[in-house]
Amino acid sequence: LHVRSRRQRQMCIRDRYQETKGFFTEYSKSTASEDMAEVYSHMIFLKKKEINQIRKSDPILNNKISYIENRIKEIDNSFTF
Repeated sequence: LHVRSRRQRQMCIRDRYQETKGFFTEYSKSTASEDMAEVYSHMIFLKKKEINQIRKSDPILNNKISYIENRIKEIDNSFTF
């Protein structure tokens, strides 16, 4: 990521919603590609326990996380989060 994009994404992670309602941040609502980028960045940044809590509380985000995990496993089945 470009330095500016990385910083912007870090700010979004810090300012994420408490109740996600299908999106991690307001910024992720701008386009589908930004939404997926936000989901992926949260998957990488957050602890597994936090991701699991989000998955349990938000079925839409759970589906998005599963989608990304499955696409990554198609590329590299040994990849772990």
